[in-house]
Amino acid sequence: MIITRMPISVVVIILMCCVLALYYKKRRRYLDLASKVPTQKDRLPIIGHLYKLSGGSERLWEYSKEVSDAAEKAGGIITIWAGPKAIFCINDPDDAFTVLNTCLDKSYFYKIAFGWFGHGLLTSDVATWKHNRKLLNPTFSQHVLDGFLPIFNRQATLLALEMEQSAGTGLFDPTDYFREDTLETVCQTAFGISLDDRSVIDSEYKKALAVALDGSAQRLGRFWLHSDFLYQFSALRKTMDEAVAVVHKMSRNVLNTRRAERKEAKTANTSSRRFIAFLDLLLDLSDDGS
Repeated sequence: MIITRMPISVVVIILMCCVLALYYKKRRRYLDLASKVPTQKDRLPIIGHLYKLSGGSERLWEYSKEVSDAAEKAGGIITIWAGPKAIFCINDPDDAFTVLNTCLDKSYFYKIAFGWFGHGLLTSDVATWKHNRKLLNPTFSQHVLDGFLPIFNRQATLLALEMEQSAGTGLFDPTDYFREDTLETVCQTAFGISLDDRSVIDSEYKKALAVALDGSAQRLGRFWLHSDFLYQFSALRKTMDEAVAVVHKMSRNVLNTRRAERKEAKTANTSSRRFIAFLDLLLDLSDDGS
């Protein structure tokens, strides 16, 4: 029995060595260039720093701060390795500007977001991004941003008042405050939805969003779940699907609400807006067939 197994084992080992050799040869220039950048400590063979990314969003946040400090000490850039893939961590704004305007192809890790964001603008290819980004330019002008200032000021005041309730109580987690304030700000600016009654963002949505964010961080840290084949059989897949379904439901509610408001405004032939919201521009482009 052992004799019959030995040749198969040897063949498998030889094939693995050949695959690794071909892989290294193909990526030699990439690896040589990446080696010129300082590497974060505690890198392990094969998996790199992936074990540092496991454990959910809190651990990912703590490790992000650790890497940021290391990048600062290394001169503004440092490398962490997700298996064979290098992730260059930059904390200099000028360097980040150069990279963001040069490296337009989406990273391998964006595929983790497909189940949540789909093949939309955030995860699209370069050609689609360039074309649609130009169509959206009007919503990012300085005039539009100036029109948002009253909303920013009001939301900042509300955030301060809400966090004041926890003042003097010792350590507390500000995440819930920030998350709710950010969602309300996005709805009022990017979506153009009034939240005077705060009814659009319910507790179910807030919980689902937190689960989706944490689930994405967990999948990022568990390298075996980067495989779509293995991921579809995991318990995390079911949890993420349920959370994303709630998030998408809220998105549809916001979209339908804004469509109804636009229809009512057109019927009344009135408009009090001094700026065009991101969602309004998307709906205009959709109506025009752009």
